[in-house]
Amino acid sequence: MADHNLRKEAYLKLTVNSVKGVTSWEEVKKLEVPKEALKKLNNNS
Repeated sequence: MADHNLRKEAYLKLTVNSVKGVTSWEEVKKLEVPKEALKKLNNNS
């Protein structure tokens, strides 16, 4: 269970382990998201 609630339209940075899956996450500002990732996110809207 999450330690706190997420904001709507929040951006997350995930740490992923190939065996365990997502092991941690943190909320980041839009400016911290790589431009290529933002392009892909915007194309899926």
